[in-house]
Amino acid sequence: MINLNKSINELKNEFGENSFFKVNTIIKVINTSSNECFYNKFKNELIIKTNDSSMIFRLIYETFNYDFSKDFYIKLTKKIEKLSIMVDMARNNVLKVDTIKKLIRYLAIMGYSKFKIYLEDVFDVIDEPYFGYLRGKYKKEELIEVVNYASIFDIEVIPCIQTLAHLNCLQFFCMYRWNFDIDDILLVDSDITIRLINNMIKTLKDIFKTDVINIGMDEAHHLGRGKYLDKYGYEDRFKIFAHHLNKVLEIAKKYGFKCEMWSDMFFDSTYYSGEDTKKHNYLKDIDKDLTLIYWDYNANDVNYFDKKIKQHLEITKNISVAGGAWKRLGHAPNNTYSIVNLKNFIEASYKNKVKEFMITCWGDNGGEASIFSILPSLSYASNFNFLEIKDCRNHLFYELSTLKFDDFIKLDYVNKTREEFNKDDLNSLSRIYLYNDLLLGVYDTCVNDNQSTIYKNVSIELANFKENNKFGYIFDTLSKLADLLSIKVDLGIKLRKAYKDKNEDELKHMINLLNELDNKIDIFYDSFYEQWNKESKSNGFDVQDLRIGGIKQRIKTVKRKINDYLDNKITNIEELEEDLLDFYGQVDNYFKPISIVDSRYRHMCSVNVND
Repeated sequence: MINLNKSINELKNEFGENSFFKVNTIIKVINTSSNECFYNKFKNELIIKTNDSSMIFRLIYETFNYDFSKDFYIKLTKKIEKLSIMVDMARNNVLKVDTIKKLIRYLAIMGYSKFKIYLEDVFDVIDEPYFGYLRGKYKKEELIEVVNYASIFDIEVIPCIQTLAHLNCLQFFCMYRWNFDIDDILLVDSDITIRLINNMIKTLKDIFKTDVINIGMDEAHHLGRGKYLDKYGYEDRFKIFAHHLNKVLEIAKKYGFKCEMWSDMFFDSTYYSGEDTKKHNYLKDIDKDLTLIYWDYNANDVNYFDKKIKQHLEITKNISVAGGAWKRLGHAPNNTYSIVNLKNFIEASYKNKVKEFMITCWGDNGGEASIFSILPSLSYASNFNFLEIKDCRNHLFYELSTLKFDDFIKLDYVNKTREEFNKDDLNSLSRIYLYNDLLLGVYDTCVNDNQSTIYKNVSIELANFKENNKFGYIFDTLSKLADLLSIKVDLGIKLRKAYKDKNEDELKHMINLLNELDNKIDIFYDSFYEQWNKESKSNGFDVQDLRIGGIKQRIKTVKRKINDYLDNKITNIEELEEDLLDFYGQVDNYFKPISIVDSRYRHMCSVNVND
């Protein structure tokens, strides 16, 4: 139940400089059946008419733009009935409860009505002590605190788990290790699997107020091709999938949950690559309470989205959709790309009368980027959904963040590979160049001639905002990342050239550059460490220590090899003897890409075995 006094006080503490919180206004809320929401300010009364109590806060947000010494009238019309967000807590970055509360305040003021918490194994489960062990998992009391806090804004908190694939972290522990079919897919029909799923859902029922649960069930395309095949023989994977899905639905129903799940397994494996072929012949009698979520983070064409939504509607009318706010390609976000995806996806969803639009915030392979770094994407989607205005970028963004939209979105610039930033680029090159090995340098052929200068300029630009009282710490971290990249990005290229030219003076200069790089890594690390511990639990940062520490150790190795070479202790530096080949297979014709998209650290740090 919404607690208007408490919720407004919470918002006042976060956004108290704005006009609404400076006046003593009497608020009257009137329920209406209309999809439109109204504000009528008359003297010292604010009359709100809405059919969705979470819209009260979006309407309060709109008043930030008005003069309270005058009467005014505001009308909002929703394109999509429910705007939701899903935050990934399972990729090492487990947000602190206080961080989630802060995020909820921002979601409330922007008009989001659902907060989905993606957990995988990072929550305490009844009778499963090794589930999420040492991963920073949430205690029952922590999740209850989140649920209760969100309720004062009438935001529904929905648990998102996995009941088939994506539970690879469990494979670390002996009691689960042999209970996998293949890859990260649980062994279907196993007693251990059924017990685990039952315990997960039973635990969540005691925590969450919602009757909805997301059961995952995505990307299990090798289902039935491992231990299951050995045990039972060959069966069509769609038949296995349908059988397992029904079991999970039975368990969920036993605990009073209605289920939603990702939709990709209802189609053949080429579907999400753009093919039209679909397979759902074993899923004709789909549970009427099951919601399928069509997810698409890479497309940006309205007609394409429209076509894919209609394909889903052939299976069931009970669908929702999910776009993406890209924060999973390293330390820097990709807001500009995300905004194009979200705008066109919302438009297609509105056209097809989809009732819920979800924005996913995945944190693949480490979760380095701050959850607040994608605030421009969340703000834009909200404005586009609720307002008929041309400028969805700048509308009230300063009031939200204390920074201009065009300044905040400069966080994306760490991904720049040319002077003119392209909004259509999706890019992980800043992460790739951070971990690209100084001696092997497999990505050295990709580096543009002026990339070092671009990073230096970005660093200077971002540093202008590091004193911002709300989000300056994010700018500080990314400014320092860009600064170290300005040295590191082409250092391997310079080193190889100096070695090939047998230029001893330049090789000695390389040692000075390596020392400077080492120092800049320490400066970046300290800022990143502060950012992580401000927002997130400590568990999971061990991986960052290993990765960043690996760069520092390689710097020591490179300096040692150079000194040994100059002192004639070794006759050559083996790694630098080899000529680099074009990353794209063109041998000595180096292609300089505008962007590369890859979130996997092991693909960046070495070409050697690293599993």
